[in-house]
Amino acid sequence: MIAVGRLTGCHLEADGCCAPWGDREVFHWEFADWRPLKTPLPCTGALGLWRPDADLLLRTTEEVAGVRA
Repeated sequence: MIAVGRLTGCHLEADGCCAPWGDREVFHWEFADWRPLKTPLPCTGALGLWRPDADLLLRTTEEVAGVRA
C-alpha cells in the first residue's frame, strides 16, 4: 500500500468527465484527500474494494498519524 484516500463518489456512465478513457460499462470511482504513506506497507489486496486485516489497518493508521510502534 502506498497511499490512502477517501472514496467520494461513484458513477457508471462516462458522462464526459472520464472521457476519453472512461468505459461506459464499468463503475468509475471518485477519490479525494490522497495521503501518500512515507513507508510503503506490503499487503495483498484485490481488484475492487476490499477490507484490510486488523494488522494492516493498525499499521496504516500509525503511518498516516506519524506514530511509530
